[in-house]
Amino acid sequence: MPPDREWPPADDREFDFLREGLASRLFQERPFPDPPRDLDWKRLYSLLMHHRLSAHFYVLGKSKRNSWPNPFRERLRLDRYSLIIFSEQFVSRIKPVLAELTKANIPIMLLKGWALIQMIYGGDYGQRVYSDIDFLVRLKDADIAEKILTKLGWQVEDDHRPGFTHRYHNAQAYYFEQPEIPRRVCSIGLHWGLLHHPAYNPNQIDVEKLFFRAQLLKIANIPVLGMSIEDHVVYNCAHIVLQHQSEQSLLWYYEIAAIIKDADTSLDWQKVEEYAKCWKLVLPLKKVAKKIEEFWPGIVPAPAMASVINNKPAISEQFIHSWYERTNYNPSLEHLLTWLTMSGLIRRITFIFEDIFPNVAYLEKEYGAFAGIKWPLVYIRRLVRVFGRILK
Repeated sequence: MPPDREWPPADDREFDFLREGLASRLFQERPFPDPPRDLDWKRLYSLLMHHRLSAHFYVLGKSKRNSWPNPFRERLRLDRYSLIIFSEQFVSRIKPVLAELTKANIPIMLLKGWALIQMIYGGDYGQRVYSDIDFLVRLKDADIAEKILTKLGWQVEDDHRPGFTHRYHNAQAYYFEQPEIPRRVCSIGLHWGLLHHPAYNPNQIDVEKLFFRAQLLKIANIPVLGMSIEDHVVYNCAHIVLQHQSEQSLLWYYEIAAIIKDADTSLDWQKVEEYAKCWKLVLPLKKVAKKIEEFWPGIVPAPAMASVINNKPAISEQFIHSWYERTNYNPSLEHLLTWLTMSGLIRRITFIFEDIFPNVAYLEKEYGAFAGIKWPLVYIRRLVRVFGRILK
């Protein structure tokens, strides 16, 4: 849901201490802060968990850990080492996938969390919470990549109809089912395009140019690619605003701030604005840049900030963001927006048909085995649910 209260909060001791702790990473001249005497350590831990920063905070605060209460320090230590153990198991599942894709000469570009683990946390996956790994391949390589994943035992959820995901989405989620562990613990987001919200438009972002501008990264000594710094800034701003609906999570803003600060003068702000305008992501860039400056003034250079603020979004982009805000991110109205903004008339028509009338196998999985017998009633039920959400 969109934010419904002041953020960042004013006069909040625990939040301010957390923010200043992160600032010690962003501004090397600033030491990690001493905790105020009246700090509520339980509330601070709750904030760290909410913002998914407990393991990283444990590392950042190394010089001051002895001044922390033992129960607080131990909880952060456990969070960090639990994440290390989980990540070692996760990497053991991911490494064969990356190795096979590399063997097949399929370039792999890391997105979001795992790319940021390499860029911001020095490859230390015990500092950054994540739920999956996302990587981008060229559209021409997507079919081969999917066959490799299937061969290695990765599974995918059933489509509404065969090929539905490829026609209307930019990615497919795969999971590795383990009897002793919930199956969703280990998952892969295989992308062949960027930006799903409000609708995947294969022509909005030129994937070939992303690969051309890419930088070299590594996971478990396997070479992979990462977006250029400028692409990272624009894409992650869009990820926060469009996919996560400007979620009040300090982690998202902190990581973009770290990318900007680490790049320093090598970051080309003219290219950032150029890509934002070309991809119709001017408003997400503005929104996130402003918020970063509220949290940590001085991250975005003043001339760059002024230029970003003055950058004019396209009318179509203004329409999309106005729709989101006025409909309060209603999922059914967002679905309507997807249809309105989808590229191609035939694609738009077939999307409605396939979404409302999925095949019987999908219905049986969603609503039970009876659905195959009473499928007309299930279709009516789907329509009623849609209208019910709209009227909320």
